[in-house]
Amino acid sequence: MSNSISIQPFHHQDTGTLTYVVSDNATRKCLIIDAVLDFSCDEIKTTSFEQVTNFTTQNSLTVEWVLDTHVHADHLTAAFLAKDLLKCNTGISEEYKNLQKEKITNQEKNKSYYTHYFKNEDKFDFGNSKFQVLSIPGHTTTCVAYIIEDNIFCGDILMMPDVGCGRCDLDGGDAFSMYDSVQKIFSFPESYKIYTCHDYPQEDRKFRYLSTVANQKKENIFFKSKDRDTFALSRKQRDSKLSPPRLLRSALTYNLFKTL
Repeated sequence: MSNSISIQPFHHQDTGTLTYVVSDNATRKCLIIDAVLDFSCDEIKTTSFEQVTNFTTQNSLTVEWVLDTHVHADHLTAAFLAKDLLKCNTGISEEYKNLQKEKITNQEKNKSYYTHYFKNEDKFDFGNSKFQVLSIPGHTTTCVAYIIEDNIFCGDILMMPDVGCGRCDLDGGDAFSMYDSVQKIFSFPESYKIYTCHDYPQEDRKFRYLSTVANQKKENIFFKSKDRDTFALSRKQRDSKLSPPRLLRSALTYNLFKTL
């Protein structure tokens, strides 16, 4: 296992989101995955994102990329702020533009807010390290994972094994697509580490964010011993009982059109 990168998680308690700073140890270049803005009572604050950038400054890291794993429906992305403030690259799936078109109104324009729109298997540098993009639709059409050495940053598609996976009833989500996407992740070596974007633990265990491909194959409550049709049925049944995300309207409006 290589020691060329370091990974620092940040937990945004209000939305339960995990933000990750991944740094190249040789060059001190880094990327940030799923950065969050604070949003309450129609007011945007940058406190949480400043905690992340303070960490990069204190550790002499230069931010080269800020990446989103998908169009989030539960928080406002800090990628737009990062692009302006840090003058860094920003990236998301190429499906972002299609989702913009589906949601557009007369008052909104289909603009390019990110610097890069990724295709499946795209590869990019940060410092001496690289990240690869893996298209994993299912939770949304815009979902991608970022593969960095033996680490998989999978967004909402997989939660911790006792929680299962993300919902499939928002923004073109599809349970059959999610099953196929998870099989892509399961095709990686079982020692590969999986970093989730959220955790919703029961009261009898602590918050966690890290598992492995082997853990997920063996223990994930939605995927162990389930075929494609059985998974899709169980996921749809679960989704039918869920309430919409608290910040759904504000998050989608901002994340797609940079407005509220």
